Formats: sequence, structure tokens, C-alpha cells
Amino acid sequence: MALCGKLLKVLHAVCTKHQAFDAKRMMQDIFGLETAA
Repeated sequence: MALCGKLLKVLHAVCTKHQAFDAKRMMQDIFGLETAA
């Protein structure tokens, strides 16, 4: 549940700020969260 919440926050921040989608960074964040979980 925490992972989904974090992912939604990241996606919302990207959409809100209209930043370029950085897939590589997002994947690193996701794998980092999975490792920590």
C-alpha cells in the first residue's frame, strides 16, 4: 500500500510540475523502495 501511495505522489508531482518524464529515475526509485520494503 505504501509503495502505491508513493508512486501516486511521484506521478502527481510530475504531472503538476509538467516536468519531462524521467523513466530511468522513476524505475530506480521503485526498485529502491522494493528493496527497502
